[in-house]
Amino acid sequence: MKKPLGFMFLAISLLFSSATAHAAVNTDLDSYVLFATGEGQNDASAILSFKGGNTAGTGYVLGGNVGANRVDGLTNNGTSMIAVGVNGDFIMSPGTQLVGDTIRLGPEAVVYDVYRRDTVPDGELGVGWGTPGVVNGTKYSFSAPIFNPMPSLFDPTFTAGSLDITVTKGGLYDGTTLAPGAYGVLNVQDGATIHLTAGTYTFSRFRTGQGFTVYTAPGTIIQVAGDGLNNGADLQFNGNGSYVGSAVTGVESVALFRYLGTDVQFSDSSTFYGVILAPDASIGLGRAMDLYGRFVGAEIHSDFNDNIWYRNFTPVPIPSTMLLLGSGLAGLVGIGRWGRGRNTKASSPKRGGLI
Repeated sequence: MKKPLGFMFLAISLLFSSATAHAAVNTDLDSYVLFATGEGQNDASAILSFKGGNTAGTGYVLGGNVGANRVDGLTNNGTSMIAVGVNGDFIMSPGTQLVGDTIRLGPEAVVYDVYRRDTVPDGELGVGWGTPGVVNGTKYSFSAPIFNPMPSLFDPTFTAGSLDITVTKGGLYDGTTLAPGAYGVLNVQDGATIHLTAGTYTFSRFRTGQGFTVYTAPGTIIQVAGDGLNNGADLQFNGNGSYVGSAVTGVESVALFRYLGTDVQFSDSSTFYGVILAPDASIGLGRAMDLYGRFVGAEIHSDFNDNIWYRNFTPVPIPSTMLLLGSGLAGLVGIGRWGRGRNTKASSPKRGGLI
C-alpha cells in the first residue's frame, strides 16, 4: 500500500529539521560548564586551556558544553582559542559541544560535537601535539563569535560595605550564621568555618586560608566587588581539603558568585559547589579540584587532574504547599485524601534526582 505523499513530505521535513537543529551551536549560555569570553585578552595564547588528567579518574568535564567566544586574529601561529588535553585526559559527556574559532585537542582528549572555523584543516585540531584526540561526534563549520555582543551576566552596580568579617584560624564564626548584607573583606583563615544562608552577601574581597569551610544553602548569592588594589586575587579559594557547599547531607547547594574583579584563584585538592560569573576575570581552576558548577570568565585555565561536573545555581526551594496553591490543586488534594477513607494507604511520593 502506498503511503500518502503528504506523509512522506512530513517525514522528510522532520528529518531535515532534526539534522538542522542538531548542527546548530548552542546559544544558551547556561548550557556551558566552561565559557571564556576573551574580553580584554589577546590572540597570543589560548583563552580556554585545560591541561588534563594524568591520574586515573581525573580530567573529566561532564554534563555541559565548553566554549570560547573570541575570534582568533592570529591563525597559524601555533596557538588557538581553545587548547585542551595538553598533558592528559580531557573527557566530555556524550551529546555535548566544544565550540571555538580555533581548537587544539591533545592526544588524550575525548570530545563529541566540535564547532570550529571551516578554514582550519581537521589536522590542526592536534597541531604540535601529535595525533589529535578522539571526536566521537561531528565536526561542524562555525563562524565565531557565539554571542555578538556578549549578554550581560548580572547587574554590576552592587557596592560592598565597610565591616570586615574575619574567622580566625581553626574557629567558627560566632557559632552562628552570618546574615546576608553588605560587608568589607571576608577572611576565612586556615581551618576556619563560616555558615552562609539564603540571601545576597556583598563583600569587597573574599579571601581564605588552607583547609577552610564555607557552608552555603540553596539561594546563597555572593557578590565580590574587589578593592581595586594590586594585592592579590579578590576572589580566592585556598586548598588542602577546603570545602564550599552544603552543610546538610543529601541537600546540594550550588552558590552563585558574581565578581567584578580581574582574578579568580583556586588552589588544590578541594571541593567546590558554585557558579562563578566573572566577565572581566582570569579564572584559575587549580589542581586536583572537584568542581561542581559553571565558570564564565574572560579567560579560564587549569592545572592537572581537575574534575568538573555541570551544576547550575540552586535557588531557594519553593514549599510544596505553595506550589499546590499556585496551581489551584490544594483543595483537590484535600478532597482526594478525604474521599479515600481511613483505611486507605496513600502511596509514597517519588524522590527527585539531583541534576
